[in-house]
Amino acid sequence: MIVALDFDRTYARAPEFFNALLDDANGTDVAMWCITRREDTPENRQEIKDTFGERFPLLGGLILCGPNVQKEDAAREAGLTVDVWIDDSPEKIPAASPGGQESRAIYDGIDFTPPAGVREEAARALAWRREFGRGGTEVGIARARDLSNGVKISPDTARRMVSFFARHEVDNQGEGFSPGEPGFPSNGRIAHGLWGGDPGKVWSEKLARQMDAREAAAQRSNPMNIERRTLLNTAVSFPAIRVEKRSEEVIVDGAPQQVERDYCVGYASVFGLLSLDLGDFVERIDSRAFDKVLARRGDDGVATRALWNHNSDYPLGRHPETLVLTPDEKGLRYEFPFGRASYAQNLRFNIEDGIVKGSSFGFVVSPGGERWSKEAGRNVRTVMEIESLYDVSPTTYPAYPDSDVAVAKRSFHHAMESGLVKPPAPAAPRRSVALREWIKAHGRQVG
Repeated sequence: MIVALDFDRTYARAPEFFNALLDDANGTDVAMWCITRREDTPENRQEIKDTFGERFPLLGGLILCGPNVQKEDAAREAGLTVDVWIDDSPEKIPAASPGGQESRAIYDGIDFTPPAGVREEAARALAWRREFGRGGTEVGIARARDLSNGVKISPDTARRMVSFFARHEVDNQGEGFSPGEPGFPSNGRIAHGLWGGDPGKVWSEKLARQMDAREAAAQRSNPMNIERRTLLNTAVSFPAIRVEKRSEEVIVDGAPQQVERDYCVGYASVFGLLSLDLGDFVERIDSRAFDKVLARRGDDGVATRALWNHNSDYPLGRHPETLVLTPDEKGLRYEFPFGRASYAQNLRFNIEDGIVKGSSFGFVVSPGGERWSKEAGRNVRTVMEIESLYDVSPTTYPAYPDSDVAVAKRSFHHAMESGLVKPPAPAAPRRSVALREWIKAHGRQVG
């Protein structure tokens, strides 16, 4: 039986308890492995070894898979079939790949079959390993067997290959790495070849770029990732939304004529303005956050629309044809002409009458496109880059429903787990409450 034990928030929290388990398993058919999502660095390995102390030799082995690899994938790559997992985050254990239908569908059309150059490099490194009896690890040998046999790799394995080559780039400078040097092939050269050598490096980096593109497209199209924010006329010193009348020249019966046309002009977002309380944190939008979206101009298939109340049944404009988006010193400005549809004309009347005062936008933040900080005792999320701007919308109800900020709240909880922000301190009691408690403590009646 193989038992996998997490380190940071499992073993490290109760070492005496788990040391007793290790002692009980010693000499039986139970092998306890430590599998952690820490990065595989010499410093991390030494810290874990020191923490286990004299119990470390009782482990069946140690796997540091990094934060971007599922633990079951890492165990499988090491040739392990884990029977029991002891972990504080069970949702991070199941294998990400080959994975379910949805995961595979994202990468449809990407060929994960090792090309000829990769297969040859892996086979050559295995031959060196047999001849010299050194170089690489058991995981590297298992990887080389699959590569040399042309076995399709998983998306996670492709990313592990990229990580391996990045970590071991220094080995390329060591003596014996290149033919003709003393000690060729060095241990580093053999290990390099087990992972496919230079062809493997080029191939895995190509796969990573293809996967990044697919994941970004999936991110943009996933409605679960859409956030919405609202700006009110009362929140800024300038109109968040207004009707503007313009004189335009049109051709009627072959002759130019001046006609008056009404435009909706508003700000979807104001740069640098702190939001309302989103639940333990506030938020601001960086002045460059929309650069990526505006540069694409809808070429990614996700064209920004102007909608009434975020409702796709009531379109008002489409960028860049009838919706103009312009970042200026205040924020992201938008404008579109009111169309002939009755709901568009009704919207115009409601803005003019001051009934509709809010302006809102729906967006998806790019992976890594946010920054967390602590300012004046508050947790602050700064949105640095927006992947997709779905819509800008005049809106009737400018509240922040839970569904609109759900993505930001997930990000906040992840930031807390990662130590980027701290849980908010309990709110201080109101002075009146504190005064009543003081009077009670001194034996006086409180009405």
